[in-house]
Amino acid sequence: MNNAANQQQKRRRRSVILGILALPVLVVLVYLAFRKVEPQELLSIVSQANWSLVAVAMLVGILSHLIRARRWQLLLNTLERPTTLFSAFYAVMVGYFFNLLLPRAGEAVRCVVVSRRSQVKLEKSLGTMVTERLADVFVMLLLTLITVLFSLTTFGAFLWDDVLQPFFGRKLGAHPLTVCLAIAALVGAVLLIYWMVHSRMLGLRLRAKVRRFFRGLAQGMDSLRRMEAKWEFLGWTVALWVAYWLMTYLVCLALPATEGLGLQVSLTLLVVGTFGMFVPVQGGIGSFHLVITLWLMALGLPRAEGLAYATLSHGCQTVLLIVVPAVLEIYRIIAKVRRNAKLQGGIVEDGENKE
Repeated sequence: MNNAANQQQKRRRRSVILGILALPVLVVLVYLAFRKVEPQELLSIVSQANWSLVAVAMLVGILSHLIRARRWQLLLNTLERPTTLFSAFYAVMVGYFFNLLLPRAGEAVRCVVVSRRSQVKLEKSLGTMVTERLADVFVMLLLTLITVLFSLTTFGAFLWDDVLQPFFGRKLGAHPLTVCLAIAALVGAVLLIYWMVHSRMLGLRLRAKVRRFFRGLAQGMDSLRRMEAKWEFLGWTVALWVAYWLMTYLVCLALPATEGLGLQVSLTLLVVGTFGMFVPVQGGIGSFHLVITLWLMALGLPRAEGLAYATLSHGCQTVLLIVVPAVLEIYRIIAKVRRNAKLQGGIVEDGENKE
């Protein structure tokens, strides 16, 4: 467990460093997304939203988080100790909140939270989280393929010209030798780590801890194979992405500028927005706005209207990731106080009976 705690401390340090390094990137992305649009014009478009539909979209968002928690609970319950739905939901929401502060920190944080609440080994909870994320990656790849097939010309060109090429395409095309050297360095680093672990350089005790950590991680990832409710897991996975799609569509309906886009375009918005959230900045701020705006501009919408949709959609998600964890934390504190008061009352009553 000490090794898992040390690993967690290292993850925290890396997350803090990444968060500091990501701030300039976040500022640049926000500038690129919001430039050429007057704040008054943006507020004017957003103010025209149907707030009843926005509220329904946010309720669907809460439902999606509950579905994610239930799906994760199925994996966690294959481990040595059962986990309640509240513990899984609380951990998921706290993790999402930390993603707003430090990019990519939320996944580790939610594993720490559920490990403390359910007495599950940290490395095993990390393994279940990896399994859950792999399921999402598979669905995301499938949705991307479907989206490309349905709008091959528009989406395919957008994906390459506005998403992939700015980050990878030009660098790969201009410096093939750099790519080869990077791959060689990566392979060399893996081989070096492998040699160090299997040599006496790290010592028998440390090697045993490393093996124990990865064994626990593998057991967590093996939870899907050992899980009895595989069809339920599959059903919740489908329901999760349907909820994401529905939330995207409802926000489209809420704005006059995007209400006529339809379900198919909403699916592409979901896929494009997910790509935007991949960028390691706090909460996808700036990156989500930029890719969504560029995609809607590719469909013919003015920049201000595309940015208004991105701002409203991201704003709904961000509000949920702040308010829901706060409510859960208040509920947890109240429940703890009541439990302690009841326990203390029971002790006092026992003492009086003895007298």
